[in-house]
Parts: sequence; structure tokens; C-alpha cells
Amino acid sequence: MDLNSRCRQIICDLMKTEVPVTVWELSFKYKVSKRTIYNDLKDIEKWLAERNIQISSRPNAGIILNHDADLSAIKRDLSCIEPYFTPLSHEDRVKKTIAYIFINHDHVKIADVCNEVGMSKSTFYKDL
Repeated sequence: MDLNSRCRQIICDLMKTEVPVTVWELSFKYKVSKRTIYNDLKDIEKWLAERNIQISSRPNAGIILNHDADLSAIKRDLSCIEPYFTPLSHEDRVKKTIAYIFINHDHVKIADVCNEVGMSKSTFYKDL
């Protein structure tokens, strides 16, 4: 199972702290919804379970990584981590989309625009 860069960065954040981190703190840091963080945490739990490592979740306290586990394996697996970039604003996405279309005079596919700008197809349609 592969993790996206945000999930990888969340794991790194959890490895660096000894205190629980709330979903709200993560959603604020990465500028995504709490629902997105919950979905990321499901993927992270599966990925860590493959390595016999657990995340502890405490109501009204937050999430914490089991630091008793061998974290060197996680560090090795995450060594090729790509930095997480904050999503572009609506205005920036529109500007980048227009620039991409003007630069590429030929036939432009929506999937290519989405990959270049870093957005989903549904976001592309909403921005239209």
C-alpha cells in the first residue's frame, strides 16, 4: 500500500511528538477538512498495521503513535518522503489552469490540466 505525501508527513509528525495530536490540529496544519484527515488516518493505520505498529486514539485528547515500536523501519520506509504542499487557492488554480491552456496550444486533456495544477477533476469542474 502506498501513502500520499500528506499521510507520510502526518506519520513523521506523529513520530516527532510524545503528546497526542488532534484531528483538528492536523486539519489546520494541512489546510484540509477533518473528514480528509480521518480518511488519511484510515490509510495510515492500514500502512502501520502492515509493520505491526499501532496508533492510539484517545477521545478528546488526540492521536499518538506507539513509540514502543521499532520506528527505524518506518523512518527507512519514509526516507523517500516528498514534502507536502498546501493546496492552491481557487484564484491560483484558475490562473495556473489558464496559463497551462495558453502554453499548450494543442489539444489539452482535463486529466493533464489536473495533474499539472494538482487538483481533482471535480475541483476542475467547480472552478469552471
